[in-house]
Amino acid sequence: MYTAMAARPLLLPPPVLLLLVVLAASSAAHGYGAYGYGDAAAELRVGFYKDSCPDAEAVVRRIVAKAVQEDPTANAPLLRLHFHDCFVRGCDGSVLVNSTRGNTAEKDAKPNHTLDAFDVIDDIKEALEKRCPGTVSCADILAIAARDAVSLATKVVTKGGWSRDGNLYQVETGRRDGRVSRAKEAVKNLPDSMDGIRKLIRRFASKNLSVKDLAVLSGAHAIGKSHCPSIAKRLRNFTAHRDSDPTLDGAYAAELRR
Repeated sequence: MYTAMAARPLLLPPPVLLLLVVLAASSAAHGYGAYGYGDAAAELRVGFYKDSCPDAEAVVRRIVAKAVQEDPTANAPLLRLHFHDCFVRGCDGSVLVNSTRGNTAEKDAKPNHTLDAFDVIDDIKEALEKRCPGTVSCADILAIAARDAVSLATKVVTKGGWSRDGNLYQVETGRRDGRVSRAKEAVKNLPDSMDGIRKLIRRFASKNLSVKDLAVLSGAHAIGKSHCPSIAKRLRNFTAHRDSDPTLDGAYAAELRR
Protein backbone atom coordinates (compact mmCIF):
# COMPACT_ATOMS: atom_id res chain seq x y z
CA MET A 1 0.00 0.00 0.00
CA TYR A 2 1.12 3.57 -0.60
CA THR A 3 1.78 5.90 2.31
CA ALA A 4 -0.07 9.20 2.13
CA MET A 5 2.25 12.10 1.32
CA ALA A 6 1.93 15.68 0.15
CA ALA A 7 1.02 15.87 -3.53
CA ARG A 8 4.36 17.07 -4.88
CA PRO A 9 4.93 15.87 -8.47
CA LEU A 10 8.13 14.46 -9.89
CA LEU A 11 9.31 16.75 -12.67
CA LEU A 12 10.15 14.78 -15.77
CA PRO A 13 13.25 15.67 -17.84
CA PRO A 14 12.21 16.47 -21.43
CA PRO A 15 14.06 13.50 -23.03
CA VAL A 16 12.12 11.09 -20.85
CA LEU A 17 8.86 12.13 -22.45
CA LEU A 18 9.98 10.11 -25.47
CA LEU A 19 10.41 6.96 -23.39
CA LEU A 20 7.20 5.08 -24.00
CA VAL A 21 7.05 6.13 -27.65
CA VAL A 22 10.46 4.48 -28.03
CA LEU A 23 9.24 1.39 -26.19
CA ALA A 24 6.21 1.04 -28.43
CA ALA A 25 8.32 1.49 -31.55
CA SER A 26 10.89 -1.03 -30.35
CA SER A 27 8.37 -3.78 -29.73
CA ALA A 28 6.78 -3.28 -33.14
CA ALA A 29 10.11 -3.10 -34.93
CA HIS A 30 11.37 -6.24 -33.23
CA GLY A 31 8.69 -8.33 -34.86
CA TYR A 32 6.63 -9.56 -31.94
CA GLY A 33 4.43 -6.50 -31.74
CA ALA A 34 2.95 -6.72 -28.27
CA TYR A 35 1.20 -10.03 -28.29
CA GLY A 36 3.48 -12.64 -26.78
CA TYR A 37 4.89 -15.60 -28.65
CA GLY A 38 2.38 -18.03 -30.09
CA ASP A 39 -0.53 -15.58 -30.11
CA ALA A 40 -2.12 -14.46 -33.36
CA ALA A 41 -1.18 -10.90 -34.22
CA ALA A 42 -3.75 -8.17 -34.71
CA GLU A 43 -3.26 -4.53 -35.56
CA LEU A 44 -2.99 -2.15 -32.61
CA ARG A 45 -5.09 0.99 -32.78
CA VAL A 46 -6.11 3.94 -30.66
CA GLY A 47 -9.55 3.35 -29.16
CA PHE A 48 -9.50 -0.44 -29.40
CA TYR A 49 -11.93 -0.66 -26.47
CA LYS A 50 -14.27 2.17 -27.52
CA ASP A 51 -17.15 -0.28 -28.05
CA SER A 52 -16.29 -3.19 -25.76
CA CYS A 53 -15.16 -1.12 -22.74
CA PRO A 54 -15.44 2.60 -23.51
CA ASP A 55 -14.39 3.73 -20.03
CA ALA A 56 -11.26 1.53 -19.90
CA GLU A 57 -8.69 4.32 -20.14
CA ALA A 58 -10.66 6.54 -17.76
CA VAL A 59 -10.63 3.77 -15.14
CA VAL A 60 -6.87 3.34 -15.49
CA ARG A 61 -6.34 7.10 -15.34
CA ARG A 62 -8.41 7.48 -12.17
CA ILE A 63 -6.56 4.76 -10.25
CA VAL A 64 -3.11 5.90 -11.39
CA ALA A 65 -3.95 9.50 -10.42
CA LYS A 66 -5.06 8.33 -6.97
CA ALA A 67 -1.85 6.33 -6.48
CA VAL A 68 0.33 9.27 -7.50
CA GLN A 69 -1.60 11.66 -5.29
CA GLU A 70 -1.02 9.36 -2.30
CA ASP A 71 2.64 8.77 -3.19
CA PRO A 72 4.34 11.14 -5.67
CA THR A 73 7.08 8.55 -6.27
CA ALA A 74 4.55 6.07 -7.71
CA ASN A 75 5.17 7.28 -11.29
CA ALA A 76 8.55 5.62 -11.60
CA PRO A 77 7.53 2.05 -10.61
CA LEU A 78 4.70 2.05 -13.15
CA LEU A 79 7.03 3.26 -15.88
CA ARG A 80 9.64 0.67 -14.90
CA LEU A 81 7.09 -2.17 -14.92
CA HIS A 82 6.22 -1.38 -18.53
CA PHE A 83 9.88 -1.18 -19.54
CA HIS A 84 10.75 -4.51 -17.90
CA ASP A 85 7.73 -6.10 -19.54
CA CYS A 86 8.52 -4.84 -23.05
CA PHE A 87 12.25 -5.58 -22.98
CA VAL A 88 11.88 -9.35 -22.58
CA ARG A 89 9.12 -10.69 -24.86
CA GLY A 90 7.60 -7.53 -26.16
CA CYS A 91 4.81 -5.67 -24.36
CA ASP A 92 2.76 -8.75 -23.49
CA GLY A 93 2.15 -8.50 -19.73
CA SER A 94 4.37 -11.50 -18.99
CA VAL A 95 6.11 -9.61 -16.17
CA LEU A 96 2.86 -9.93 -14.19
CA VAL A 97 2.67 -13.74 -14.41
CA ASN A 98 3.25 -15.58 -11.13
CA SER A 99 5.73 -18.42 -10.78
CA THR A 100 4.51 -22.00 -10.48
CA ARG A 101 6.06 -25.12 -9.00
CA GLY A 102 7.49 -26.00 -12.40
CA ASN A 103 8.45 -22.54 -13.65
CA THR A 104 10.11 -19.43 -12.24
CA ALA A 105 8.46 -16.47 -13.94
CA GLU A 106 9.96 -13.12 -14.99
CA LYS A 107 8.56 -11.46 -11.88
CA ASP A 108 10.90 -13.53 -9.69
CA ALA A 109 14.05 -13.02 -11.77
CA LYS A 110 16.83 -11.16 -9.96
CA PRO A 111 16.58 -8.00 -12.14
CA ASN A 112 12.89 -7.79 -11.20
CA HIS A 113 13.22 -8.22 -7.44
CA THR A 114 12.90 -4.45 -6.96
CA LEU A 115 9.87 -3.98 -9.22
CA ASP A 116 6.95 -2.29 -7.49
CA ALA A 117 3.42 -0.99 -8.15
CA PHE A 118 1.94 -4.44 -8.73
CA ASP A 119 -0.80 -3.41 -6.30
CA VAL A 120 -1.76 -0.48 -8.53
CA ILE A 121 -2.05 -2.78 -11.54
CA ASP A 122 -4.10 -5.24 -9.46
CA ASP A 123 -6.48 -2.44 -8.45
CA ILE A 124 -6.89 -1.41 -12.08
CA LYS A 125 -7.51 -4.99 -13.23
CA GLU A 126 -10.08 -5.55 -10.48
CA ALA A 127 -11.95 -2.37 -11.40
CA LEU A 128 -11.95 -3.21 -15.11
CA GLU A 129 -13.12 -6.78 -14.52
CA LYS A 130 -16.14 -5.42 -12.63
CA ARG A 131 -16.94 -3.02 -15.45
CA CYS A 132 -15.97 -5.09 -18.51
CA PRO A 133 -15.22 -8.73 -17.57
CA GLY A 134 -12.57 -10.49 -19.63
CA THR A 135 -12.07 -7.58 -22.00
CA VAL A 136 -9.00 -5.43 -21.27
CA SER A 137 -5.65 -7.22 -21.38
CA CYS A 138 -3.04 -6.84 -18.65
CA ALA A 139 -0.55 -5.86 -21.34
CA ASP A 140 -2.72 -2.89 -22.32
CA ILE A 141 -3.22 -1.95 -18.67
CA LEU A 142 0.57 -1.71 -18.25
CA ALA A 143 0.92 0.43 -21.38
CA ILE A 144 -1.89 2.83 -20.44
CA ALA A 145 -0.82 3.07 -16.79
CA ALA A 146 2.76 3.88 -17.79
CA ARG A 147 1.54 6.62 -20.15
CA ASP A 148 -0.62 8.09 -17.40
CA ALA A 149 2.26 7.92 -14.91
CA VAL A 150 4.50 9.86 -17.28
CA SER A 151 1.76 12.41 -17.95
CA LEU A 152 1.21 12.91 -14.23
CA ALA A 153 4.93 13.35 -13.66
CA THR A 154 4.64 16.68 -15.44
CA LYS A 155 1.53 17.98 -13.70
CA VAL A 156 0.31 18.59 -10.16
CA VAL A 157 -2.45 16.23 -9.12
CA THR A 158 -5.07 18.08 -7.10
CA LYS A 159 -7.77 16.19 -5.21
CA GLY A 160 -7.51 13.22 -7.55
CA GLY A 161 -8.13 15.37 -10.62
CA TRP A 162 -6.46 15.03 -14.00
CA SER A 163 -4.26 17.58 -15.73
CA ARG A 164 -6.16 20.06 -17.88
CA ASP A 165 -3.87 19.31 -20.83
CA GLY A 166 -4.75 15.61 -20.79
CA ASN A 167 -2.30 12.91 -21.81
CA LEU A 168 1.07 13.43 -23.43
CA TYR A 169 0.29 10.97 -26.21
CA GLN A 170 -2.28 8.38 -27.24
CA VAL A 171 -1.76 4.68 -26.57
CA GLU A 172 -2.54 2.16 -29.27
CA THR A 173 -4.30 -0.80 -27.65
CA GLY A 174 -5.35 -4.31 -28.57
CA ARG A 175 -2.43 -6.26 -27.07
CA ARG A 176 -2.97 -9.86 -26.03
CA ASP A 177 -1.45 -11.22 -22.87
CA GLY A 178 1.56 -13.50 -23.33
CA ARG A 179 1.34 -17.09 -22.15
CA VAL A 180 5.04 -17.61 -21.47
CA SER A 181 7.08 -16.02 -18.66
CA ARG A 182 10.56 -17.29 -17.78
CA ALA A 183 12.97 -15.78 -15.26
CA LYS A 184 16.00 -16.84 -17.29
CA GLU A 185 14.81 -14.73 -20.22
CA ALA A 186 14.53 -11.67 -17.99
CA VAL A 187 18.09 -12.23 -16.74
CA LYS A 188 19.34 -12.65 -20.30
CA ASN A 189 17.57 -9.63 -21.79
CA LEU A 190 17.24 -6.90 -19.17
CA PRO A 191 20.09 -4.37 -18.94
CA ASP A 192 22.06 -4.37 -15.69
CA SER A 193 23.34 -1.29 -13.87
CA MET A 194 26.86 -2.77 -13.94
CA ASP A 195 26.86 -3.59 -17.66
CA GLY A 196 29.62 -1.92 -19.63
CA ILE A 197 28.75 0.36 -22.52
CA ARG A 198 29.54 -2.26 -25.18
CA LYS A 199 27.28 -4.82 -23.52
CA LEU A 200 24.51 -2.26 -23.15
CA ILE A 201 24.78 -1.31 -26.81
CA ARG A 202 24.52 -4.99 -27.78
CA ARG A 203 21.49 -5.53 -25.55
CA PHE A 204 19.66 -2.54 -26.98
CA ALA A 205 20.69 -3.35 -30.54
CA SER A 206 19.07 -6.78 -30.13
CA LYS A 207 15.76 -4.90 -29.72
CA ASN A 208 16.46 -2.69 -32.75
CA LEU A 209 17.27 0.24 -30.45
CA SER A 210 20.03 2.72 -31.23
CA VAL A 211 22.66 4.29 -28.97
CA LYS A 212 20.43 7.38 -28.82
CA ASP A 213 17.56 5.19 -27.66
CA LEU A 214 19.87 3.73 -25.03
CA ALA A 215 20.67 7.20 -23.71
CA VAL A 216 17.01 8.24 -23.58
CA LEU A 217 15.84 5.05 -21.90
CA SER A 218 18.67 5.09 -19.38
CA GLY A 219 18.04 8.75 -18.64
CA ALA A 220 14.45 7.91 -17.80
CA HIS A 221 15.67 6.54 -14.48
CA ALA A 222 15.94 10.17 -13.37
CA ILE A 223 12.19 10.15 -12.81
CA GLY A 224 12.54 7.96 -9.73
CA LYS A 225 15.12 6.76 -7.25
CA SER A 226 17.87 4.16 -7.45
CA HIS A 227 18.46 1.26 -5.08
CA CYS A 228 21.72 1.25 -3.09
CA PRO A 229 23.01 -2.10 -4.48
CA SER A 230 22.94 -0.65 -8.00
CA ILE A 231 25.52 2.02 -7.11
CA ALA A 232 27.38 0.69 -4.04
CA LYS A 233 30.12 -1.07 -6.03
CA ARG A 234 31.10 2.23 -7.63
CA LEU A 235 31.55 4.09 -4.34
CA ARG A 236 34.22 2.09 -2.49
CA ASN A 237 37.16 -0.09 -3.52
CA PHE A 238 36.27 0.32 -7.17
CA THR A 239 39.81 -0.73 -8.19
CA ALA A 240 40.73 -2.39 -4.86
CA HIS A 241 42.33 0.86 -3.63
CA ARG A 242 39.45 2.29 -1.55
CA ASP A 243 38.56 4.63 -4.37
CA SER A 244 35.32 5.40 -6.17
CA ASP A 245 34.54 5.06 -9.86
CA PRO A 246 36.54 7.86 -11.56
CA THR A 247 33.65 8.51 -13.95
CA LEU A 248 31.58 9.74 -10.98
CA ASP A 249 31.94 13.33 -9.82
CA GLY A 250 34.03 13.22 -6.64
CA ALA A 251 31.72 15.42 -4.57
CA TYR A 252 28.68 13.46 -5.75
CA ALA A 253 30.36 10.15 -4.85
CA ALA A 254 31.23 11.48 -1.39
CA GLU A 255 27.62 12.54 -0.86
CA LEU A 256 26.37 9.09 -1.87
CA ARG A 257 28.75 7.41 0.58
CA ARG A 258 27.24 9.29 3.53
